[in-house]
Amino acid sequence: MDKSDFSDIERELRYQEFMIRYLQEEQKKRWEELHEIERKMSELDIIRENLEQLKNDPRFKKLVELAEKEKHKTSRSAEQVRVRRRCTKRAERGGDPPSTEQER
Repeated sequence: MDKSDFSDIERELRYQEFMIRYLQEEQKKRWEELHEIERKMSELDIIRENLEQLKNDPRFKKLVELAEKEKHKTSRSAEQVRVRRRCTKRAERGGDPPSTEQER
């Protein structure tokens, strides 16, 4: 073996050592990412359990019912506002007056 063979072998060894370190660092990063994901999944499981408990709580059910009633009231009043606006626009354009629309 001559010097060039030793040089080639030494260069290859350095490259292999570099690749090993690089891969180890990448593996460490992936492990950290994995642990972070597992921690977040654990938090999500706790939140899911809390939501299930909340769904079964009678006070929450009552609150949802009240919110639905309020939503229904709001949608009805919004529809009444839209009807009034349509009637007003018709009256402005020379159509039927708003009072005539409501009486029908």
